[in-house]
Amino acid sequence: MAQSSWTYVRAAALAPAFDAREIEVLRQWVRDGGRLLLIADHAPFGAANAALARAFGVQMHAGFAEVPHEVSDPLRFTRDNGRIAGAHPILANVACVQTFTGQSLD
Repeated sequence: MAQSSWTYVRAAALAPAFDAREIEVLRQWVRDGGRLLLIADHAPFGAANAALARAFGVQMHAGFAEVPHEVSDPLRFTRDNGRIAGAHPILANVACVQTFTGQSLD
């Protein structure tokens, strides 16, 4: 039997992507008017950004976000399916957003 070329990594074993000083610098930058779009990989790899997310009131869970009774990988957000709605400037020229699994958040 051939040795596998992958290694399973537990979320608890992932090192934080940002240290406390870097997180405080980012928090201050946002307080001063800067903007932050935090993008993290799906569980368990999002754990590397969990401390940064917590600093902005977001809790990352070691789970996946899915839509019940629907293929959620990929999950498509379009105006036709009602998942892109409203007139937010970020979405002005967006027809579709497609995700692959997802990190569950509070």
